[in-house]
Amino acid sequence: MIGLSSDKEHQLLASETNGKWHPIPMVYTRQQEWQNLQKIGKIVLQNSTNTPIDIVLFIDGSKSMEEKLPHFLEQLDGWIRDWDNALIDYQIGVVRFRTHGAVNVDRDVNFVSVFNPPQTLERIHKIAELPCQDDENLLHAINEGLRRIKLRPGAKTHLILVTDEPTKKNTSSLSMIQFLEEKQAIVSVIGTLDKFQMVVAQKTGGMWVPIPAGHTTNKEQW
Repeated sequence: MIGLSSDKEHQLLASETNGKWHPIPMVYTRQQEWQNLQKIGKIVLQNSTNTPIDIVLFIDGSKSMEEKLPHFLEQLDGWIRDWDNALIDYQIGVVRFRTHGAVNVDRDVNFVSVFNPPQTLERIHKIAELPCQDDENLLHAINEGLRRIKLRPGAKTHLILVTDEPTKKNTSSLSMIQFLEEKQAIVSVIGTLDKFQMVVAQKTGGMWVPIPAGHTTNKEQW
């Protein structure tokens, strides 16, 4: 299927029928592509009316993210300016994740670093700027990160997943979506054409936005 990047229904249809979706070629500057992320900052504002909100950034620390994270941080700066100007009651935590292929072991070793809220913007920059290495495992990071992070009782939870890779084939994708729905977490994704990433945003009331220079076809299905 070939369509517009703004048409999420066509992208989901291709994913759910084991097809592939390709965007109609359009001329955008890299700056314009990254400005699409501003939409996620607005979703946070819409869901923070008269209630505290705890935002958790899940940041992919794999090697392929090295050149993308500075652009993401520029957009984060803009989000925080808007949130501060709106006087909303929010705080931010960070989960940074990656995997490393262990010698003589059949499976990767997952590394998940949890930085409890409230984190300052300066501190978030330092966390995101840590060296990028190896690969990533998003589903493991969500499970481990939510188990360890300390959030405020009574606050809404808004997860923002930042990754340039599709979710690895894993039967826990459906159960993870159900788990997040039960927690009433809103999940927004800056990611790829991946079934889990797109469906979890749709079902939890968040937003999926394509990450510039990420994968453009969905290969993983559950």
